Amino acid sequence: MSGLAADGFEAGPSFELLYTALRDDTLRQKAVNGVKAVIVITLKNTTGKTQSWLLELKNQGTVEKVAEVPPNDVQLLLTDIDFVKLVTGESSGQELFMSGKLKVKGNAMKASAIDTVFRQLDPRPNL
Repeated sequence: MSGLAADGFEAGPSFELLYTALRDDTLRQKAVNGVKAVIVITLKNTTGKTQSWLLELKNQGTVEKVAEVPPNDVQLLLTDIDFVKLVTGESSGQELFMSGKLKVKGNAMKASAIDTVFRQLDPRPNL
């Protein structure tokens, strides 16, 4: 267990999936080469609580839960539920952004890479 789950957040399994995938050298290198950025994802749950996760996809290829937002290339701000929709493919980053449900601070081009990362690292077969 990587300790990425957060009480009251549905996104925990998505970060666990990412953590597990990034332990594979090939997948980690693919993610780093594809993104080349430090991304912070800050989610708000249904009770209004916020939690941030740091995706270091510039050099190391790691993910961790953080108490405070560290320096980054881009920060994504959205609800926990919308993040789960993003990861599962129910919504795209572009749809969420255009509808105002996804806020981006920093390099928006790097933000668009998060869709691709989860699709590449998801071990489930494409149906």
